Amino acid sequence: MYKRLEHPCFPQPENKQMKVWRYLDLPKFINLLMTQKLYLSRIDILSDLYEGSLTRKNFANKEIELERLRENGGKIHGPTNQKMRESFYVNCWRIDNNESEAMWKLYCPQNDGVAIQTTYENLVSSTDNEEVYIGLVNYLDYDSETFPSGNVYYPLMHKRKAFEHEKEVRLVKAKSDYWSEEEFDNPDFGLTINWNPALHLKKIYVNPYASSWYFETVNELVKKLDVKMDIEWSNLKAEPLY
Repeated sequence: MYKRLEHPCFPQPENKQMKVWRYLDLPKFINLLMTQKLYLSRIDILSDLYEGSLTRKNFANKEIELERLRENGGKIHGPTNQKMRESFYVNCWRIDNNESEAMWKLYCPQNDGVAIQTTYENLVSSTDNEEVYIGLVNYLDYDSETFPSGNVYYPLMHKRKAFEHEKEVRLVKAKSDYWSEEEFDNPDFGLTINWNPALHLKKIYVNPYASSWYFETVNELVKKLDVKMDIEWSNLKAEPLY
């Protein structure tokens, strides 16, 4: 049992054999094969502006706690929650035993790209690093609900209910010594961790709406890069039975 899986901010699925998926455009897929590294994006540059933020009730409770601290003559140390977001990096997957039509449309809108698939258990073992946490994202109503306080990872592992369809599994790594002010001037938009696709992936699925030449191109590309993996056209490609 990995100690990092016991972290209270990172819920674990009951079934570790469930499939996990990552939907990628072709350049990101090529980069993964060539570098054999997983890319983790800095959380403050993700498209959702609420990433790493507090719910309204969490914010109100925090303000009350800070006011009490000021009244008692206490000093407030450390960066703001907004500034702290610059020191955390994430890599996101979807947990589901089935493909998602919505995810194809969202992450591969030009009818291209691929979905890489493994299991949750394999994803855990493939990131065998106690500094890389992994768990399920929780979804809340940010206007009326709260999540626990007292740990900087709680805001990172909660999102608004509007994103519930993503069923997200999140890998999280903190920048070392994230309380240090010099870390906040870090210009990097992300970091990478070693990750061999040939060892850790179960299968590659090509976009169901791609043309046949695109499917063949992806096959030839993988062969030329000498990566031995199963490649299929997406399960959504099957013709209906009338």
